[in-house]
Amino acid sequence: MNVGRIGIAYSFIDSNQNSFDKLGKNAAGSQELLYDKAINLKTDGLFSTGRPTGESLTVYKSEDYSDTNPVYLIKGTDKDGRAFEQKINVNEVNPGNCSYVEMITLNVHLGKTDTSNVLISGLDLSRQGHGDYFSRQNFMPSLCYVRECQKSANNLIGYTKYDQLVKSLIEHCNRNNLHLNLLDTYQI
Repeated sequence: MNVGRIGIAYSFIDSNQNSFDKLGKNAAGSQELLYDKAINLKTDGLFSTGRPTGESLTVYKSEDYSDTNPVYLIKGTDKDGRAFEQKINVNEVNPGNCSYVEMITLNVHLGKTDTSNVLISGLDLSRQGHGDYFSRQNFMPSLCYVRECQKSANNLIGYTKYDQLVKSLIEHCNRNNLHLNLLDTYQI
């Protein structure tokens, strides 16, 4: 099943408004990002997400999947409307140098796909200004930053969720012999 055209006007503040191609004004005069793109969310996968730019992805277990070889198949649509498929072995995903698609797949593998998903909000913060699902970056500083914001706001539940997430990502790297440069990471 596909879900399409979920709202076509999104209002929010963005510090890098030049990175968006459709910027308009609403009746109150504030800036709005206007999109007229279909978002293809699938119900047959483990997880599906999309953005108003038309980007979408769904994560499936691949035929090659096993506990020792956790390979997932990701199908989606890129920002230019082209369909893509990608196989990802999450044992090779380093949150200090990976794409949004890889990070979402690692999120699914770690079982962090509930409705209060802290990783998604941290990843969306990281992606601001990065343009697409495939740009490689270090997601850890943003996740640690949001964790510290939760602590500063005395939101101990939020802080605990982000702290558990950061620790699980570090454990993932240690378990799979992936080098995570902690010096670049905000207060681990």
